[in-house]
Amino acid sequence: MKSGVCFLASILLGVGPASARLGESPDECEKRYGRATATALNLGEELKEDGAGWKASTYVTRGLEIQVIFDDGKAVMVRYANQPMFSMGSAPSSTVNLSAGEIDQLKKANAEGAVWKPYSVRVLTKVAPGMKVWRTGDSDVFAGYNRESRQLFVCTSEFWDLVLERVRDRYEAGVDKRLEGL
Repeated sequence: MKSGVCFLASILLGVGPASARLGESPDECEKRYGRATATALNLGEELKEDGAGWKASTYVTRGLEIQVIFDDGKAVMVRYANQPMFSMGSAPSSTVNLSAGEIDQLKKANAEGAVWKPYSVRVLTKVAPGMKVWRTGDSDVFAGYNRESRQLFVCTSEFWDLVLERVRDRYEAGVDKRLEGL
């Protein structure tokens, strides 16, 4: 599984953190950021059944790209990333990191007053070593910052548990069983 959610750029662009919040409806997100673009949600075979009702939207505001997964009309996962400063033709463009201050503010906006604590999951340290993970003290909300993709995600505990279970199942299946017959 591929691993993996700059201060100077935020100053240069005048970017202040913006955040869709967990639990918000598509209408609430649209009021805050403007019209969303529908986003294709490509689910791996392990999530196709569980995620059949999920919808995804992308919002772009203040130099941030905010992608949201909605389940039953409520945001259950939000992914934040800086937009590239520019791109040329089909050449790949890269984004700059979210600053520590931006990460903290985005986590705070989704914590409803709860305190974030570092969190470690053994399987993630193996399959996504570039991921730093936190959870709120009441464990209702999880967040992770992927240093390689420069993306922060925030999700509900239900979404986290479901996805982590599928990651763990895939990892624990072992190479021989998983790749047998290929």
